[in-house]
Parts: sequence; C-alpha cells; structure tokens
Amino acid sequence: SRSLDPSRFIFGVWWVTLIIGMVIALMGLGIMGLFSINLPQSVYMIETKADSPGGSFFFGVLTAVLGLPCFGFVVGGLLAGAATLPWFAIMAVFMGLGLGMALPYLLLAARPELLRFIPRTGPASDLVKQVMGILLLAAAAYFISAGVKAVTSDYPYLEGSIAWWAVGFFIAIAGIWMIIRTFQITRSAVRRVSFMVIAVAMVLGIGVFANGKFSEDRENYKALAAAMKNQNLNTAAVPSGVWMKYTPELLASVRASGRSVFLDFTADWCINCKALKRLLLDREPVLTRLRGTDIVLMEVDCTSTRAAGWDLLKDLGRTGVPTWAIYGPDAKLGPVVIDLTTPTSQNVLDAIDRAGVPQGTPTTSASR
Repeated sequence: SRSLDPSRFIFGVWWVTLIIGMVIALMGLGIMGLFSINLPQSVYMIETKADSPGGSFFFGVLTAVLGLPCFGFVVGGLLAGAATLPWFAIMAVFMGLGLGMALPYLLLAARPELLRFIPRTGPASDLVKQVMGILLLAAAAYFISAGVKAVTSDYPYLEGSIAWWAVGFFIAIAGIWMIIRTFQITRSAVRRVSFMVIAVAMVLGIGVFANGKFSEDRENYKALAAAMKNQNLNTAAVPSGVWMKYTPELLASVRASGRSVFLDFTADWCINCKALKRLLLDREPVLTRLRGTDIVLMEVDCTSTRAAGWDLLKDLGRTGVPTWAIYGPDAKLGPVVIDLTTPTSQNVLDAIDRAGVPQGTPTTSASR
C-alpha cells in the first residue's frame, strides 16, 4: 500500500498553514522596517566573539536569527517536500542550508579584503530590504490563501462569514494596540479605562456580528443538506425556508411550479445588504412569515459585474443593491419590489401580502 504524504499534515491543516502565512507576513513587515523587536538587555550581553567555541556558536545562532526573514519562506516551502524524503536526505537539505549561510562568513574570514566589494548601507540597501519585504508578503499571501481555502473546504458554511472574521481579526489588533499605547502615553486611570472599554466594544461588536452570520450560514447549510437528500433541486421540489443560490434555471423552474419566490439581491462588498438582511429578514416577525409559508428564498449574488443577477435586476427596473423582490403564486401578476428607502418589517410583510403569498405551513420545507 502507498504511504501517506506527510506534507498534508503540515499544509493540509488549515490553522498550521495560516500560522505559517502570518509568521511570514510579520517577517516581511519587519524587514521593511515597519516595526522592530527589542530583546532583553541580557541577550545582548551574550559573548558572541569568534575567538571561543561558545562565542562562535552563539554568533552562528545570532546570524541565523538575523537572516531568517531572507530565507524563512523558502524553508517553509521546503517542509512539505522534505517530509517525504528519507532521513539522510532531510539532514542533507538542512545541512546544506546551514553551510550556505555560513559560507560567506568563512570566505570573508579567510579573505577580509573582499569586504570592500560589499555594498555600503544606504538608499540602495533600504530598497533591497523593502523589495524583499514585499516578496515575503507575496509568499505570506500564498500560504494564507491556501489556509483559507482549506478551512472553507472543511467548513463550507464558513464561506459567507469568513470576510467578517478577517475584519474582526484586524479590529482586534487595533483594539489591542489601542490599549497598549494608551497605557504607554497616559497615567490617567479614567483614560485608560475609557479606551479599554472602547477597544473591547469594538471587538465584541464585530465578533457578535460575525458569529451571527456564521450561525445563520451553518444552520442554513445543514437544512439545505438535509433537504437535498431526498429532493431534486432541478424540479419544483425546492425546499422553502432555506436560502438558495439564484440561477435563472432554478427561478424559472420554481415559477413554473406556481410557487412564490423571495429574491434578495446582494453582494459581498455591500455592507448595507448584510445589515438589512440581519435586521429585517432574519428577525421576527418577518422570519416566521418567510419560513412559515411555501415561499422559496433565493439569494441573488451581484458581487461581480458579470453576475447573472444584474440582468434580472435590470428586468425589475432597478440598478443597484440591496433590492428585494417577491414573485407571488399568480404568474399573471408581476413581481413586487420592496421599497427599501424606509426599511421596516411592516413594509416587508405588506409587500408579501400584495404579492398574494398565502399564509400557512409550507408544503415543501427543510426541517431545522
């Protein structure tokens, strides 16, 4: 039998890949000079002169640490390949890295006159560091994107809220930095507490929003998966009470069966779309009406300018998102477009009634 590829245990685990990407990103920002790490003074007191065995050893360790940003991303990429090699090949790879790092110092120690060929520090060296930092960010983007793809593969329902978790990550960093700097620049207890409260409120606010979106998507995914076990979504047997992805074919099939359809025109970049859906459609009393009626819910994605949803939106006489529209069971009646200039629950309920959507238990629903 074939042996398992050990690399999948390194890069197949989403959080490992994300950590590697973030570490590389930090190295890139550091080499560009955006921040510096000051070690304890005791570390600088370590003897690193090359005239003693201990000093030579610590000098080599220090050299490796200082050179890490220049080759760390290469080593990260080597981990997957090295994990599949025999032990002696792995040792040869990393010994080669060590020898490669040490060789310039060996040459300069044997021929000190070569130092005159080494460029002096100045604008050119700063440029080299900046370019290397940007290249490190490119390597970080590769690992982070791979980690994001892996986590959305493991948890498909996370796709809709992952952008908000990313926003929350940076808001959390901003909050932590606000607290640290507040303690550094003021001794006032009132100001320290005030800014701590603001920082915590920022993080909790985006956290509650992201978690709400995550929970909604997870429940919707579970309900859709349960409904798809025994139903063919290419026919009229489409579950109600579950947000489906719009396609022209699916809409035509549902409309031909005489069922009602609620359309939510939205886009990933539209914050108002997300907020209005959370405030009105996902709360009572609209939530009960949508789930307690034989009405198919469809999310019409307009994130891309080439998305099919824009053609349907144009047919409704609208030019932007958010837009909500309802097709009633009577094919002779046109769609009812909800006026979102005054977004209230009552406006949504009135529009559902004007479309002729009957109240009652849905005939085809996904169990929750």
